[in-house]
Amino acid sequence: MESTASRILKLYEENNHAELSKLLSSFDLRELSKVIRGQEVNGQSGLATLIRAVIYGSPCDSQQGEERRIKVYKNVLKTLQRELLSNAVASDIVGLLLIETDAFSEGSLVELAKFYIENIESSSGSDATAGNSHWLQLFPKLLSSISSRQKIVVDNNEIGGAEYKSCVLKQLCGVPWSAELAVHITTMLKDVEISADEMGVVLERVLLLLSQVELQKLPALVYQLLLLTTKGYKGLALEGIIAFFDKLDTKANKQNTGADSMEIEEDKINVEQLRQVEGTVALYVIFTIKQDQEPGREYIKYLKANQQTPSRILSPFNTALALSIAQIHRFEEQVLGCIKGCIIRSFRESEKQRQSEWFRELVPDDCEVTKAVLQTVRNSSQGWDHVSQGLLSLGFLLMDSYGPKGAFGSVDVPAGYHSSPSGKACKLGADVLLETFKLHNAVRGKILDEILNRLVTKAASPADHYLNLLAAVVKWGATVVIEWSQKVRGVFDCLPLLPESTGHRFLTAIQPLLKISMPLKDALMVVLRKTLFSSHMESRKMAVNGYLQILKNFQVLGSMSSSQFSQASQASQSSSSWFSQIQADVHTRSNPKANEALCLEIVSSLRRCFRQQSEIRMLLYQGLPEVVAVNTQLCCPLLELLLNQLMGYVESKPNMPPLLLTRCTTQQGEQVTCSEPLAHLLICLLQVLEKTYKVPVSDKDEDEDEDEDLKVVQSRCEDFLLSLTQRVMKCDLEDFELDKSTDFSGGTCLAVRNSLCAQLLVGVYEALMEAAFYRGSYSQENCELIVELYNCESNLLELLREKSTAGGGGKKGKAALAGKAAAAGKAASVAHFAPKSVLSLGFLSKILAGLFCDTMPANSAGLAALRGCKDLVKYLVTVTLHKLQHLNTDHRLSPTPDVFIYSSNIAKSLLAHYIAYSSISGTETDDKIEKSLLPACIEGFVSALQLVSSHYKQRIGEFLDKIGSRDSDTADDKVHRQVKHLQQAIASILTADLQESRFKEMVHILNAVAILSAELNTTDQNYIQLHRWVLRLCQEHCLDEQSLAKRLLTLLFAITSRLSSCAPVVLQLSQDIHIQLKDIDEEVDIQESNTFAMVTAKSAAPAALCVVLQQIDAMLDTTDWVIVRMHANAPTITDADASPSAQQENMEKQVCMQLGSLLNSLHELMQAAVPFGHCQELLVRTVTRMYGILTALTKYYINQYTKKQGHMCSRFEKLVRLSATHLTKQVYPMITYIQTTQSKDVQKKTEKAPTKKKKDNMVATKSRVVKENRSVPNMIFAVEQYERFLILLSKKSKVDLMEHMKLSTARDFRIDATAVQVALEEQAEVTEDEQDADEETEHVADTQPAKRQRTQQ
Repeated sequence: MESTASRILKLYEENNHAELSKLLSSFDLRELSKVIRGQEVNGQSGLATLIRAVIYGSPCDSQQGEERRIKVYKNVLKTLQRELLSNAVASDIVGLLLIETDAFSEGSLVELAKFYIENIESSSGSDATAGNSHWLQLFPKLLSSISSRQKIVVDNNEIGGAEYKSCVLKQLCGVPWSAELAVHITTMLKDVEISADEMGVVLERVLLLLSQVELQKLPALVYQLLLLTTKGYKGLALEGIIAFFDKLDTKANKQNTGADSMEIEEDKINVEQLRQVEGTVALYVIFTIKQDQEPGREYIKYLKANQQTPSRILSPFNTALALSIAQIHRFEEQVLGCIKGCIIRSFRESEKQRQSEWFRELVPDDCEVTKAVLQTVRNSSQGWDHVSQGLLSLGFLLMDSYGPKGAFGSVDVPAGYHSSPSGKACKLGADVLLETFKLHNAVRGKILDEILNRLVTKAASPADHYLNLLAAVVKWGATVVIEWSQKVRGVFDCLPLLPESTGHRFLTAIQPLLKISMPLKDALMVVLRKTLFSSHMESRKMAVNGYLQILKNFQVLGSMSSSQFSQASQASQSSSSWFSQIQADVHTRSNPKANEALCLEIVSSLRRCFRQQSEIRMLLYQGLPEVVAVNTQLCCPLLELLLNQLMGYVESKPNMPPLLLTRCTTQQGEQVTCSEPLAHLLICLLQVLEKTYKVPVSDKDEDEDEDEDLKVVQSRCEDFLLSLTQRVMKCDLEDFELDKSTDFSGGTCLAVRNSLCAQLLVGVYEALMEAAFYRGSYSQENCELIVELYNCESNLLELLREKSTAGGGGKKGKAALAGKAAAAGKAASVAHFAPKSVLSLGFLSKILAGLFCDTMPANSAGLAALRGCKDLVKYLVTVTLHKLQHLNTDHRLSPTPDVFIYSSNIAKSLLAHYIAYSSISGTETDDKIEKSLLPACIEGFVSALQLVSSHYKQRIGEFLDKIGSRDSDTADDKVHRQVKHLQQAIASILTADLQESRFKEMVHILNAVAILSAELNTTDQNYIQLHRWVLRLCQEHCLDEQSLAKRLLTLLFAITSRLSSCAPVVLQLSQDIHIQLKDIDEEVDIQESNTFAMVTAKSAAPAALCVVLQQIDAMLDTTDWVIVRMHANAPTITDADASPSAQQENMEKQVCMQLGSLLNSLHELMQAAVPFGHCQELLVRTVTRMYGILTALTKYYINQYTKKQGHMCSRFEKLVRLSATHLTKQVYPMITYIQTTQSKDVQKKTEKAPTKKKKDNMVATKSRVVKENRSVPNMIFAVEQYERFLILLSKKSKVDLMEHMKLSTARDFRIDATAVQVALEEQAEVTEDEQDADEETEHVADTQPAKRQRTQQ
């Protein structure tokens, strides 16, 4: 064979074409194949020359030469498949065959194409071609040659070359590809000219291959796929890649949770390897987008198109991919905006699912957004450094969207805002940043930078969420954060400029840093010392808060004597501080001496606060008890400090009034202010004294002296308080220069000073009451002392009430005191004073427990004295109520265990008293004071329940246990037990003589039922029973008081919506409202009876009507949400999958049924004679909204017909017919009625006005009517839009939807035939009267000359 090959090569080198052709013709094709295979084995270097020689000697113009060429081509392909050749030789041969491919005839090209397809199909089951792609490099040229031929005969059929090329590609995509060949075939297809239709087939085939390729080979295949998409379908390729990796993530999650326990071991996914592959794929996508921005634009379209389906956007892989793409500046804003919008939408959707069973059934919760996003963060730890920057941007974007915004520098976060969608999104952003901080060292410094910058630059916006994040970061790793201590020190310089609350919480957050960094602590101490002397009040408050925080966190380990404190105080007066003198020796981390020196230094600095304004002193007095509760060794020096301060305002002479009230006020020019909040000082001393009794006694000999010092100070304080109480009790108001002759008018400095002194004395009485209670508890003598103190306070408040009444309206100080007089039972309102009361919540909790729950015989005598003073009991309950209300509205409240305990005890006491004295127990009281106390008791219980529900959500079960549930009950049983008590309370009120005074009680009870019902499981039988009870309450009882009707209907709708659709209830209520309000046509007489007894002529409008319209609007909003989800789901539904289509049809059916029911409800309300004003405006807006939803549903079906994805359901046609007959038909009569009522209202108000002002009143009233009725044109426009899209849908669907729809011809004006006829008749009468008058005038004129003539004669 070797000699044969040598002969062929010799003839080729001699360029002897004729002899070479003759020699090759003498060989059989099999022999020729052997010659080529022999050359492969013996010498690869001459193989390319041999093939070139064979081709040279095989002209295409002869059949034999064509056959030899085909044989050579096939042999070469097999050789290349077997990888027997080096890369250089293989490339040389491929280049040769590429040149010669165009010389093949049409039939040869067909044969070679089939050969290729057969080889690809046969190689799917073998690994022979795993790493070889040379043989596939010839296929693009082959397809190009086929496409260039005009006609090709295939199986006796003549077709075009381009058409046959498409057939070959389809055959290629139809045969199985081996996983090893997938990458090579995809790479090869890049060189093939592919049309759009062919690209779709090829892309679908490559995407199917993703599931067949091993994980480690996926990145290469995806990269080639992305390069292939330069020919088109970039968006489809990205969608396919995302969908594939989402399936892998789902499978991996099930594998980790054990859901697929029966899965074969070989099919299990290596999660670590999967994360590495996903990271590499994301990098390839970023690289592709940087080279060509078209895939990036397609990806943005994908995000926007799927904005309504969070499960697609917020999957872990797609979130990581989006955040990676967000690194490209061009797409950053759009990508992050889409992700943020999708997250907030997901939270809103979850809220709707919680509130509405109808929505929950149609739109199931298929995405746990928090879990999915945090999974992305955890996945990023597998080397996804390209995601970390995107996580940082997303986290701060979510946190920056937190509101509400402040107005004029003030920020007030409403209660419950943290549980809103925006609040949850902010919390998710904080969690993302915290997890990113933990996992990615590279971005830690930037996260801290951004947090601190926002604290400084966004001082006018809410900063609590940033401070919470900072506290969490510091708590997780203070030793890590300390590396960036210089950044924290930079904020210290801005502390004086920050709001007080922001500075306070910032200092609280960084306390762990101060414990491990002495330089940072020194820097803060210097700043606080300077700030304490600032000219701005807020800065000084911040300094006091900072000092108090340090005192709480740097505990003194040993006892501290008052002598040490006095030494520190003397040292603090010198130029250099005592702490700075010893700080060189205390640089160790937990040096007890360092903490002691630091605390003494701070306490000495705080002494300067006693010479500052009352606001600063009050802040100090409120914080010192909290300091002592943590740092107990400061009790002794602080007690002595407070006692010395208090003694400065007490007269030492026993025969003089004990209090120097005028010394507590300061006058600067004509302005008089309070300089010492004496009552707060007393309360602070009392609370610190109480803490000292809880200090454990030391067993060490060296601490005995310190314990003795503490006992001495305790004894001094007790004696002082007892002496002060006795002296105050002996004094009359005249002794304090406060009597009926005292001026409280507020017009002079003396009057203002008198008012301030009165306020101080009221506070002192309260503080002494609390001191007496803690000193003697429920002893008879002690309780009688409390009653006497209250009587003194009551007398002062009565005096102030009389002065306030006699002088008309007063100034600020007098108004506050008048409010306190009201609290004593001497006036009706107590709304303005309660937060200013100095009585502590702990004292109120204990004394109310004694008054309402204590049955111990030992305490009976003392409690009888307290209970006998009804005004005192009412006063204590009222103060408690307003303190709880203040805690509910104070967004700065940080939940503490003490507040929870006090709230629980108060709730138990108030509820017990309410049950005991209301008609629930069967022994209803006739005492007027007790009856007036019951509403305050139940309102206080509801306030405590609301406080626990808002701030201690996880402890609601413990709260119910404290107020009377059994420990063995389940969570639902505990809630249901309390609900039953409240139901009994409602029943007892209904069975008694129902008076308007008890309506307020029912409103509060229903508020409590609403709070507790949210804790019940909707599938539990107890919840169903509660729903039946509320429904029966509305149907069987005539509860037509406005506030009660609103509360009851709101509760009914809230409970019903969580259980089923509210549409039937809304329809029945609408019919009842129509019955009570009568029809707009006065000739129509409605004789039907009410379904709901609570809907009467009194409650129908505005109470019931407004609640029903608000519920209809909420249901329309939910329906609109479902329609949007239908739009989003429509493109994903395929004919091959029947279940999504069934789901879509069910959604369409339910939407049409919901809208039909709401349309019937509006049909009733539009016919009702709704009174002029807000109710009419609300009704017009709701009707406008209904037309908007109908238009949205019509657009959905237009889109379905445009994309040929579906058709109208039969219920939609019925809905259109119903809208024509029940809605549009009533629009213009309703508008006419509205205008009529407006005209009557204008005329009525004009007639009541004086004659000179009638014209001005007419103009003003008309302007107000025009302003209020801008919604009518909006409704008309909505009707026009609905009709317009109905016409368009009729054309597309070939269904006449306008059959029952009468097109309106009058928009901006209407011609009322009846009104025109009446006007014409009136005009005719006027014309006849004028004619008669003219005739009479002419007659008189004719007779007068005749009379003159007779006179002359």
